[in-house]
Amino acid sequence: MRIPFSRRRTVAPVAPLTPEEASRALLVPRSALRAAHKAHVRAVARQLCAKAGQPVPAALQEKA
Repeated sequence: MRIPFSRRRTVAPVAPLTPEEASRALLVPRSALRAAHKAHVRAVARQLCAKAGQPVPAALQEKA
């Protein structure tokens, strides 16, 4: 099946990482990124609950 010409060039070219960007990416362990992301998602969810006037679920409570 032929790809229509209009759809051929829809993917933007991705610039390769520069050496310093690549080394910086390797310095952050994946587990730390996941933990930071989880904390951020929970913080945003807490803010949304507060804005809506809803009680914050126990799973989203800040761990002391």
